[in-house]
Amino acid sequence: MNKVKLAILVGLMAVLVSGCMQISQEVGVNRDGSAMMVEELRLPPFVVEMLSQFAAGLGGAEEGKPEELSPDELFPEEQFREKARRMGQGVEFVSREVKKFEEGMVGYVAKFKIRDINLFTLNAPEADPGIEKPTSNTPITFNLQRGVSTSHLIIRQHFKEEAEKVTEETGEEEEKAPEREEELTEADGQKLAQLQQMLGGMKMQIVVQCGEEIESTNATWYDQNRIILVDFDMGELLSNPDKLKMLSQMKEAPKSQEDFMELLQGLEEIKFDLNREIEVTFK
Repeated sequence: MNKVKLAILVGLMAVLVSGCMQISQEVGVNRDGSAMMVEELRLPPFVVEMLSQFAAGLGGAEEGKPEELSPDELFPEEQFREKARRMGQGVEFVSREVKKFEEGMVGYVAKFKIRDINLFTLNAPEADPGIEKPTSNTPITFNLQRGVSTSHLIIRQHFKEEAEKVTEETGEEEEKAPEREEELTEADGQKLAQLQQMLGGMKMQIVVQCGEEIESTNATWYDQNRIILVDFDMGELLSNPDKLKMLSQMKEAPKSQEDFMELLQGLEEIKFDLNREIEVTFK
């Protein structure tokens, strides 16, 4: 497959998988500031089939046979080398293993070596954003101070700025019309069923593993040595009738920490740490 076809294919893949991907990113930070990052992506069979059909339609192969998309073409190594360059100085692409997972899902496990966590950015913005890639779009940076028996790590999540609540003309808080409680119609139910079919398989997890044991932290969710920044299962959200009703009546996406907390209240299996700075002391 030539480079032009590959570029088009990667763009299409970003659009297709954004709602049905399963992705996990785990950054393992050592006390000396070195680290490893492992990223795993899984795609459902129908997405792989659609991508293969699209590749065949881009020009066909020799002797009139359609060109088939191989896993190596779907996840080319150059894509990961470029990702390593974007993530910061001293980040090295180690390996990419294309795999078949349970339920016929296809994806990869990619590993990156990080020389200095202070120079590393997880989910670094691209020079030419184009189509949004199938990962979290929140850049995350790190600042580590090494101690004698413990190290101190600050994890910074660079969320988009919250929408202004004050109008530029008057400087006063904008009044909102009271929202009217509405019942879900049959048409709403059909739309939500379609939403469940399209997005129900989406899962995302971002974890920072800190040494051997966490001594103290302000993180919302953590266990022995793991800080959980994101642990999100769209199927869990879409299976909750009350949250579906809330989503159907929202005029715009949640913009503030309070909006997200209200939306996620009662969904214990869905975790978003909304702290902009998370501090960790670990051994």
